Amino acid sequence: MAISSVCFRWRELALSSPGLWAGLTVETCTISTARQARPFKLARFISTLDLFLERSGDWPLRLALDIRGDKEMDDSLAHLTRHSHRWRTLKLQHQKHPSTAFHIFSNLQFPSLTKLDLPFLGQAGGLDHFKHSPKLRSLVGLVGNQGLENPNNRVLFHRLHHVEFQMDHEEDLYHALRQCPSLKSLGLKRATTFNFWSRAPPKVEGGVVWPDITSLIIGESLVQSLVQSLQYTASNEVFLFSFPSLKELQVERLDHLIASLRVMPSLLHLEVDDKSPTRRFTSPTHQSPITPHFLASLILGRSNETLPNSLVPKLHSLCLVFYGTTFDDWAFVRVSMVESRWFKPGSNLHTTMLAMGIGCIRSVVLKFFQRNFAVESYKPLWVLDKEGLRVTTGWG
Repeated sequence: MAISSVCFRWRELALSSPGLWAGLTVETCTISTARQARPFKLARFISTLDLFLERSGDWPLRLALDIRGDKEMDDSLAHLTRHSHRWRTLKLQHQKHPSTAFHIFSNLQFPSLTKLDLPFLGQAGGLDHFKHSPKLRSLVGLVGNQGLENPNNRVLFHRLHHVEFQMDHEEDLYHALRQCPSLKSLGLKRATTFNFWSRAPPKVEGGVVWPDITSLIIGESLVQSLVQSLQYTASNEVFLFSFPSLKELQVERLDHLIASLRVMPSLLHLEVDDKSPTRRFTSPTHQSPITPHFLASLILGRSNETLPNSLVPKLHSLCLVFYGTTFDDWAFVRVSMVESRWFKPGSNLHTTMLAMGIGCIRSVVLKFFQRNFAVESYKPLWVLDKEGLRVTTGWG
């Protein structure tokens, strides 16, 4: 609306771009007394909603809904549900009582829905309302056993390619992921702050292997527990999780970063962000996983003895987000961590390394937030940038 009010040219562009009108965030209260107290405001709201629906044409809708109140259907929701065949993504926000929204979705079909974000996946019967969503491939929410154990949801879970789960207990996580055999991308967070695994990860006969998962994003509160389970491979114990085809990993504040990467030789993309999620900036006592030892461990060996033991030998891109004040520029640039992984395209070395299954790094991103950027120290990277390596550095 604001874009179309700036000038005639912008208005013309906005009116000819239905995708701009297809993203809707709707907050509504279904309590009868609240609707009766503000009839004119509700009428204006519905008028605006109709305008967006009209100007979006047949474009797939991206919805974020905050529904509060009882189980009655108000007029604004009735307008939206008439377009349920166009819903592409749906996110329910701030739902203290999800059953209110679930009741509204009864008897609806969602033939175009591909992504669903629910506040609580364990709400009994909640997912039943989305069983008529043949294209649903992405699911986000808090895990609970009630909804996951429902046999009616089995087909839905088998179709999923991406999930982002929050959970309180390892049993919830294990049970949820066992029902998603087609996963290609996985995001994990812990819902509460208590110890996820009190001592060691639970031993599961045969473990759980997802051969097709190529992307893994782990929240800071869960990462140590998951890494602990991954490291069980080193002691020949039965381990809980295995991602043999993992190519992309995002982690936050991981103390055992090097040991974890040892069990991920197929990794292609690595991003390490050391910011604490609970504070705007990290404290002076915060121990960043981006240490000189970590940077040195990324140096790619060139001899027959060191090359097989190199960390993440197939790495294509590296992104480091650093909130500390002391960073070893020498280890990053001068000791040739980056240079050791760069092979000039077309060179004999490049051909040899590719034949051996060793990847050439193609992109390096380095971001600082609480320290000055030493421009002179990074001149060697600009040389590599001219040869074809994408180098991005910055500070905020």
